[in-house]
Amino acid sequence: RDAQESRGLGDVYKRQVAAASISVQGLAALEYLLFDGNASRLSLYTQDPQAERRCNMIEAIATRVQQVTYQLVSQWRGDGKQPSFADLFSQPGEDNTQYPDNNSALGELLNTLIVGMEGVKRNKLGIPIDHKRPAGRTKPYRLEAWRSGYSLALMKASVGYLEELYRAGGEQGLRHYLIKERQVDPVLLKRIDDTFVDVNKQFSMLEGPLFTQLKKPNVKKTQQYMALFNLYKDLEKLQSDVNELPEILGIKLGFNGNDGD
Repeated sequence: RDAQESRGLGDVYKRQVAAASISVQGLAALEYLLFDGNASRLSLYTQDPQAERRCNMIEAIATRVQQVTYQLVSQWRGDGKQPSFADLFSQPGEDNTQYPDNNSALGELLNTLIVGMEGVKRNKLGIPIDHKRPAGRTKPYRLEAWRSGYSLALMKASVGYLEELYRAGGEQGLRHYLIKERQVDPVLLKRIDDTFVDVNKQFSMLEGPLFTQLKKPNVKKTQQYMALFNLYKDLEKLQSDVNELPEILGIKLGFNGNDGD
């Protein structure tokens, strides 16, 4: 009976999580439950009167993350009934309502790059280091995943994903397409290449966890902070160069969540 009640309660939590706000459904919620100084104490999940409920909540959130991941993979590959997103994206044309021409697909790709770079530059790095005010205080609690100490690793992974989107193994990437099919100025693309190299060099100079680094007294006078600031400037340059591509290609990008900020 106890096992049945536990499974029943777990199913209730899974339904509640699926219907809750996005902040309750994702990895950020899991990080809080697993790594927060108070919430993550092992005794809360083994001896506390609410231990079973907490465990059910973690299982429910993890299940939801898995479900969303599977949904994304299924939509990308297709389910045999609906065309895959991969086919829609890679085969623009008059019969493709989502991508009726090459520029619509290319605009989607460029928008992903630009919005992704802005997210890393501003949200993951710029705001936490308080880059606008030399004498201001850093904001370590604005770091992504500060509780778990994965802020730097996730930032680096995000940039790595954007670089892979740009290069994609050479002849499969955006860079190759822009040179071969659209005759974009190779000088601009070389600047983008070089800045990606500079960004990766800056990452190699950084030590984590960033939360601990940014909480140090007079952190803005340290070499670690200067490396973070230089990384910000390189990301700013990278984004500026990529921002030139839509105008050169005659592509108007749509609205994104960072507009107006």
